[in-house]
Amino acid sequence: MFFRQTASHSIAGYSLLELTVTMSLLGYLLGSLLNNFTSSHSMLQLRVETMRVASFLRKAIPIAQAQQTTQQITVEASSLTSSSNGQLLLKQPVKIMTPTKLFIYPTRVLSPFTLIITNLAGSCRITLSLRARIKTACLREG
Repeated sequence: MFFRQTASHSIAGYSLLELTVTMSLLGYLLGSLLNNFTSSHSMLQLRVETMRVASFLRKAIPIAQAQQTTQQITVEASSLTSSSNGQLLLKQPVKIMTPTKLFIYPTRVLSPFTLIITNLAGSCRITLSLRARIKTACLREG
């Protein structure tokens, strides 16, 4: 047997306005979280690519010393090619701030060189000094 509820009893629950406000706040928080996650993931990819390029350049220095030859590295928008290391394909676009050829001499003296690797999250700069020091620095956009 079913009982009908009379007007003297109140129905417990949430109003449509309360549910709408709660869902709106949850949507806003989820959107912010997703945006931060994708930005952090893009920045991580950029830093990994920067470390790959810096490692590729660091490998050329001992090779030049061991072979007593000048290593030539050609920089293009999508790859780095070394006279002894082979080719490194890049996953992020490269902006070249100096000439596209880099020479590493057996005396560890380099022609100064700067590369900037960018994506939507930010940019990383790789700088090679005359004394064969390689520095990397990354900046986040916005």
